[in-house]
Amino acid sequence: MGRTVVVTGATSGIGQAAAEMFAEDGDTVFALGRDRDRLADLERAASGLSGTISGVAIDFAEPDGAATVLRDQFQDQEALDVLVNCHGTAKAQEIEDITTPDWDLLMRVNVHAYFLTVQVLLPWLRKSPAAAVVNVSSVAGRLRSKGLGCHYTTSKAAIIGMTRHLAGELGPEGIRVNCTCPSQTDTPMLEQAVPRERWHELTSRNPLGRIATTREQAAVIRFLASTDAGYMNGAIVDVNGGVW
Repeated sequence: MGRTVVVTGATSGIGQAAAEMFAEDGDTVFALGRDRDRLADLERAASGLSGTISGVAIDFAEPDGAATVLRDQFQDQEALDVLVNCHGTAKAQEIEDITTPDWDLLMRVNVHAYFLTVQVLLPWLRKSPAAAVVNVSSVAGRLRSKGLGCHYTTSKAAIIGMTRHLAGELGPEGIRVNCTCPSQTDTPMLEQAVPRERWHELTSRNPLGRIATTREQAAVIRFLASTDAGYMNGAIVDVNGGVW
């Protein structure tokens, strides 16, 4: 019998790859995202898989509304086994150009909403015999972003701190919380931040000489959510090809 899995940011990039991978494993996946058309595409694409994907439209830029959607969606669920926080937003800005609304939006989506999903879904995670939370941060959270703003780097560092705290607080209840730190990955977000004609600059700095695929990133998320990683808690896993 498959697990019940929630993946946020599931309409593109790493989140979409993770949702598809869990469904391939036979899990019941709730894919959360803003784009209703992309969610419908995900549901149709999963029709031939051993698991299922159900799209849930949600906007994490509005925390109160997002919390209501989460509670309504899962009120009839018995348990939640895996929560993957993979949504996010980014903006390339110099520090003098970052306004208070810019800063607040990045923090609301990239930090507050990660906390919110754990807080709201905690009653269902507690009902699982082996619950796992995987937060997706960034190599920017380890050092800094070379192409995005200070607010983006700060938000990704906050996710690392949140992961370590939650691991210590929830670990005694049997809920493991870990985090991945991807480097540049072939996603729409990267394409928006860096034009493809400049990707050679990114690959030249990476010891492996290439950009990661979304499935490479999702595979590490799947591992951290599995019982094979049953003694990993509070781990911050770099998935970056060796770039710093």
